[in-house]
Amino acid sequence: MPVEIRSSDPLKAEVARLRVPVSMPQRDVMVGGERVPLNAQQYDEYQRTAGTMASQALRPVVSSPQWRTLSDTDKGETIKEAFKSARHDARDALLANHPELGAGSLPPLPPGYGVPGAGQSMSVQSLPPRGVPPLPPGYSVAR
Repeated sequence: MPVEIRSSDPLKAEVARLRVPVSMPQRDVMVGGERVPLNAQQYDEYQRTAGTMASQALRPVVSSPQWRTLSDTDKGETIKEAFKSARHDARDALLANHPELGAGSLPPLPPGYGVPGAGQSMSVQSLPPRGVPPLPPGYSVAR
């Protein structure tokens, strides 16, 4: 038996009309290739931030004249992508607010190594000597 959902919020009404599956985010986040569990406060912050970001991104889109020209399939994909992007950005914000979740808990890298995209610029005079163990996942030699 179909359930009818009514809402005075145009975004919520559109998500319901399109039957876009919007689930709760996972209770852990990926950091350096590993899943890191969130405590209740961190999960609440992550969930709230992702929802706010998705809502702020979608509200102007859903109320725009261009929205009416899209197919329902394209509308659904737009909503899914907005939530995916918002969760990614919320994860980054969470890691910035809680360094204990991120690479800060890892031991320091040897000289000449850096995290890709971390804005570190280290000069490497030569390749690491033989016998140096491989880098952990998520690290690379900074050039």
